[in-house]
Amino acid sequence: MTFIALGILEKDGKVLVCRRNRSFFHDNLWEFPTTVVEHGETIEDSLEKWVFEAVGVFCACENVLPAFDGPGCRIFPVKMKLPNEKKSLKYYDSCKSLKRKDLCKLKLSFPSVIFIKR
Repeated sequence: MTFIALGILEKDGKVLVCRRNRSFFHDNLWEFPTTVVEHGETIEDSLEKWVFEAVGVFCACENVLPAFDGPGCRIFPVKMKLPNEKKSLKYYDSCKSLKRKDLCKLKLSFPSVIFIKR
């Protein structure tokens, strides 16, 4: 089974969502920073590495929320605190911080949409 780490980066009551780069599968969809956990990696290490690489900021994991199953995978949402640093996007076209109630207005990717519906 594939393990997926999903970063919930929060600051001032808002969460960060990123729009996938046009060169990726399901381009133009919005998502929480998400990565596949490689064999031998912890969920936290995998997600911290991905957020730094893809968004350009270091965010320490605060706590892993209860996991849930998706099609062929187990998803591990992780709360992270978003720092004040300027973002340097590598794998996303853009990002923005939104209140949770506004997330439903976006076209979200799997597994982000599953997390929102829970």
